[in-house]
Amino acid sequence: MHNSSSVSKQIKEIQSQDTSMFRTFVFDIDGTIFKHKSNDDLDQVCVKLIKAKDKLPKHLQDFMRSPPEYLQEEILDGVKEFWLNYLHSNDTIILTSARLERHRLQTEIMLNFWGLRFDHLILGIPSGVRYLFNDIDPKKPGLEKAVAINLKRNEGLTPRSYDVRYDD
Repeated sequence: MHNSSSVSKQIKEIQSQDTSMFRTFVFDIDGTIFKHKSNDDLDQVCVKLIKAKDKLPKHLQDFMRSPPEYLQEEILDGVKEFWLNYLHSNDTIILTSARLERHRLQTEIMLNFWGLRFDHLILGIPSGVRYLFNDIDPKKPGLEKAVAINLKRNEGLTPRSYDVRYDD
């Protein structure tokens, strides 16, 4: 088991790695990027979006720059800084959520509003334990190519929120 200072060290190692190396980051959305919301909460936003459809700007980009208050979601501490400081343009970013497919538009609007770029958005996956498997390159046996970080819900991506456990 590693404590939060060793996890902070791992994150600093990520930052210092050769930026030409291909890296993939996988994030859950609710409780990690945005304050956790249930599908029922998100459905209420859907209803408001449907009712306001005639009042929406003709260009989606205008809407994403200045979304109505009912659509806005609370970004968690350290998320924006993590995107700016640790993620590079050649990194692949995969976002996952138990949010339903009908919440895609409002989710994408909020991600764009906060300037959080992503390559893939996978919705509708069940809540619960998620496992990451990856191989070890025989040419680089010391390079661990699978890392998992468990975060406390709604604490964001600040070093104090990391709780990592490894089985030896």
